[in-house]
Amino acid sequence: MGIFLKKGRLLVVGLDNAGKSTLLTVLLRNEVVPTAPTHQPVTDMIKVGHMKLRAVDMGGHEIARRMWVQYAQEADGIVYIVDAADRERFQEAALELHKLLASPTLPASAAVLVLANKVDLPHAAQQEELYYSLGLDEIAQSGSTRPVGLYLCSIFERRGYMEGFDWLAQHI
Repeated sequence: MGIFLKKGRLLVVGLDNAGKSTLLTVLLRNEVVPTAPTHQPVTDMIKVGHMKLRAVDMGGHEIARRMWVQYAQEADGIVYIVDAADRERFQEAALELHKLLASPTLPASAAVLVLANKVDLPHAAQQEELYYSLGLDEIAQSGSTRPVGLYLCSIFERRGYMEGFDWLAQHI
């Protein structure tokens, strides 16, 4: 009896220096290594739990953000990574998340997993602060049927993100 693997296409986005490439490196090679900024989209096949995903790692710098919507049209799921310790950029992160969610190219069925990374750092925001700072309350109140989940994690310490992927597996 084989293990059923759910297949899908995943778009991994977020502001620069949030931990997108680090997450994919951990999922691919099971190691935390320094990564250079992503200037071009990078596609990898990853296996997470019972999912086999074609993951596209997008840069987080301003120019790369313009391409997010182009790649979103093929996504079954979005992983949006936020630096939970960088409160100065929460408003910018919220704006970019809401722009992506408002895009007509994003399939209505695409689930969005928000991973609040770097919770191991001192003064990192907790779940409630992130929920409101990122405007996730507005999404919930808008009547949207799109599944959106928020999970705290530390990719460096390898904790929290697998719970988020378990949630995502239920919605892809």
